[in-house]
Amino acid sequence: MDGKDLSSSCPQRANRTVRWPDGKFTVSTTFSSLLKRVKYYDKWIDADSDVDGIYRSGLSGSLLGTSVPASPAATRSIPWRLNLAQNYQSIGWGRLSPVPARASGLLFPSKRMCRRCEGLIAINDKFVGVVSELAGAQPNKEGIYFSSSLMTRLMEPGPATVELWIANWTKKTPTLQRVGPARK
Repeated sequence: MDGKDLSSSCPQRANRTVRWPDGKFTVSTTFSSLLKRVKYYDKWIDADSDVDGIYRSGLSGSLLGTSVPASPAATRSIPWRLNLAQNYQSIGWGRLSPVPARASGLLFPSKRMCRRCEGLIAINDKFVGVVSELAGAQPNKEGIYFSSSLMTRLMEPGPATVELWIANWTKKTPTLQRVGPARK
């Protein structure tokens, strides 16, 4: 970051070893390897989209920013817990005010979820995050950890209602079911 051209001074090698306290991994740094990795990530995040593309992952990414259906079907097949639920009761509005940027918690499916089913986080009746961990989930009493980046620009200041929804993509258009608020 000091203005030096790294393309002429950086060591050129086909592989680099990345080390961390518990091990190491060798990664290929050739141009063809880079291109392969870019194509792999492009399946998740569209390289041609704007900054919101970061959040629009999976099949349900296109639903982010839309409102929840007015008369939804409901399901109780997947109770869930939301970590730090209290943080959603005081969403800020000013500079450096607290705004939850990530939702995480546990999912407790009571039945097998379809492979083309994804979770959606809705805050105050607007979809703001995708929960990919729901796809193909098996019944689990201990809970399946999930983590979802949230589109903070869609949140209103003040207390929020946070709900989980299921989007079933087995047909051309998704079927949406309301799971509802997290259990305590």
